[in-house]
Amino acid sequence: MLIQIKFTYKYLVFLLFVLLSEYSFAQKLPLPPIDDGCPVAYTVGGGGIYCSGSGKNVTLSDSEQGVTYQLRRNGTDLGNVKNGTGSSLMWSGLATIGTYTVRATMGACSKIMNGEVDIVSSQLSVYTVGGGGGYCSGGSGKTITLSDSQSGVSYTLYNGGSALPSLTGTGGALSWPNQKLIGTYTIVATNGSGCSKTMSGSKSISIISLPSVYTVGG
Repeated sequence: MLIQIKFTYKYLVFLLFVLLSEYSFAQKLPLPPIDDGCPVAYTVGGGGIYCSGSGKNVTLSDSEQGVTYQLRRNGTDLGNVKNGTGSSLMWSGLATIGTYTVRATMGACSKIMNGEVDIVSSQLSVYTVGGGGGYCSGGSGKTITLSDSQSGVSYTLYNGGSALPSLTGTGGALSWPNQKLIGTYTIVATNGSGCSKTMSGSKSISIISLPSVYTVGG
């Protein structure tokens, strides 16, 4: 009888150990996701700075079939609704500046996707190239001008395809005096975002030959 009691005691201790081990292991297991009937929140990407033309893209990292995805700007729906495909989504050619988000809808449940992106315009104004003309051989050259400028923008003077000195925009007109190289001059503007644009028009500089020298007699 005593042997039976000892065996039962050891068995109970062993069983308790096993149960505690299983409980500890179960506590470490990740809980399965709870299906609340709402769309999964994926991540919004894209956006950025655009120089000109067709703008930028906004993306969603993934999507679900049976879910609709509404693009929003500054909290307002844009009507650019896409149906989920089971893969990433893209809204392209967005040229209006603002903060973009995406709202997903499945049945009666809507959810804003993770993150937001900004689209910023960095377009350059176009001004007019002036000046140029002919100067006498041996003279000081001619001046090339730009009718206006944007502060902080770099304006590079070109003779054909050769870059000449650059000037930084002041918010007013710019000038490059004493240009002696013959040829056609243009100006290209470049801002800190890496956007560039050729200014309107071009001007030529030429050398005027001096009259032949003859001897005065009498």
